[in-house]
Amino acid sequence: MADIWKAPLVTQELMLGVKEEHHHPRLEMANIVVCFSDTKPFPNNSLNWGKVVKLSQFNQIWQAERQKTDFCIMLCADIWHHIMDADQKNAMLDLHLTRCEVEYIAQLDENNRPVKDEWGRIEYTNEIKLDEEGRPKWKLLPFDLLVCSRNISRYGLWCPEIENLGQAVFQFADEER
Repeated sequence: MADIWKAPLVTQELMLGVKEEHHHPRLEMANIVVCFSDTKPFPNNSLNWGKVVKLSQFNQIWQAERQKTDFCIMLCADIWHHIMDADQKNAMLDLHLTRCEVEYIAQLDENNRPVKDEWGRIEYTNEIKLDEEGRPKWKLLPFDLLVCSRNISRYGLWCPEIENLGQAVFQFADEER
């Protein structure tokens, strides 16, 4: 098991700045913390992106009632401290924050069934789902192309893996012309 520790206040403040700049008001009510782990920076020769964990109700019962943590961003300490520059750190935090999402109530048709779009995806209202305590319900989006595209729209091609994705898209676009 890898060692895990709380990120210093400066890292937590950096995350809160990215959250405020790009994820407000969507994540305004989410309590998010950052920690580091001593995991390998390049397992299987691929970047260790870190991860986001949505804390369950079980995890939250051990926390102070007034300040329950909704998500924890876990970063690889070696990547953070020895490889990334300041802009890449912001981009990495943004990538993980993009995965944190509030749950919305599904739009229902006249038969009380969820409305779906042409691809079969459920459509949602702007009304947030609340738990028994009146707090927003949260979910974790998968690390997929939607999350990546949102991150790239804010930070560009900020690391080699994302640069490779961008080059593949540009190459395909050039070949189509």
